[in-house]
Amino acid sequence: MDPDNVADRRAARVLVIDSRDRVLLLRAHDPHRADVGAWWHAPGGGLNQGETAPEAARRELQEEIGLAIGELSGVVHAEVVSFHYFGRRVRQQQWFYVTRVDDHVVDFSGQEDEERNAIDAARWWSVSDLQTTTEEFFPAVLPELLAKIVAQPRTT
Repeated sequence: MDPDNVADRRAARVLVIDSRDRVLLLRAHDPHRADVGAWWHAPGGGLNQGETAPEAARRELQEEIGLAIGELSGVVHAEVVSFHYFGRRVRQQQWFYVTRVDDHVVDFSGQEDEERNAIDAARWWSVSDLQTTTEEFFPAVLPELLAKIVAQPRTT
């Protein structure tokens, strides 16, 4: 792999939080690198040409987990991360939004092939779960971020 060949990508992710103050994370792995194991992340993905981050976030929720939503919060976290994925090095600028649901049953049927090959599970996580797990999840600040979000008064 050419270390100078870095793909720049912009992505939007959503912290889907249920009525029990748990966040939904998806377990993924890189089919090209079985040696790195799996990790958990919030639903979301890359922005398409001409798409805004909120538009991408809503589209990705529908595709990845079968959840149709209207409004999102403002950005609650932003970061730039670098990683290897599907045989390429990626530098990704990503924005995180929040949506609240009473309950949601994850539906993977709308996933694209790349998502179907990488995502193999979904799980609801509490702040305590995140603080005590030995499993890898992203963003690393998620326990503190989730605790801060669920401590705020819920609107609507």
